[in-house]
Amino acid sequence: MIQPRLLLRLGLATVLVLTLGAGRASADLQIQYYDLTSSNISQTGPYAQVKVDLVDSTHATITFDSLTNGGFTYLFAGGGGVAMVGANITGSFTLASFSGTPYQSPGGTISDGGTGQLDGFGSFTQSLNDSASGPSNAFTEVTLSVTANTGTTWSAITGVGGLLTTNNQGEILAVHIGALASGNTTSFTTTGDAAGATPINPPVHPSPEPSTMALSALGMLGFLAYGLRRRSK
Repeated sequence: MIQPRLLLRLGLATVLVLTLGAGRASADLQIQYYDLTSSNISQTGPYAQVKVDLVDSTHATITFDSLTNGGFTYLFAGGGGVAMVGANITGSFTLASFSGTPYQSPGGTISDGGTGQLDGFGSFTQSLNDSASGPSNAFTEVTLSVTANTGTTWSAITGVGGLLTTNNQGEILAVHIGALASGNTTSFTTTGDAAGATPINPPVHPSPEPSTMALSALGMLGFLAYGLRRRSK
């Protein structure tokens, strides 16, 4: 028979594990999703969705995902010195890493573009380039991570102290896209750029559910221990 004292010890261990898990789950300062709804091509958007994850005051990850609308899939493509994605990040920072999911294997090669221009939507302080154009070199997802240098911190995604700010054209995010018609895997109908970051939900803060679960577990174990103690008497 399990002794009440042992049960309580097990309960405390469970609460500790859940609480530590809650701490990890609530580490990110802020997460925001955007749809890129403006473009200089005639096809229907939105054209891309962007997840901006402010991990903490000095680290952030930005993920661009292609969307399908109006019979077209909008892939991220570049080539010829054209920036593929851009983010107007504030302060002094370092590009920590970048990666992409190719539309067709093996796909193109992504490189650091530094400050880059996306036609019609201005200059962005961080861009990524694609080695070549066309669907065979395009990407369905592109991710970049940045680390703030000494003297720079970010307290929010936008606004005062924010990670992102508007550029000279009033944009914070942009992509170079190729419109790939349904059933066509070899050539784009047209290419262009998309921006117009529209928030698609309020800023998302991590759920405190692990803490709630820990408290519930503690309460249940307390009732069990009390019942077992009464029974043993």
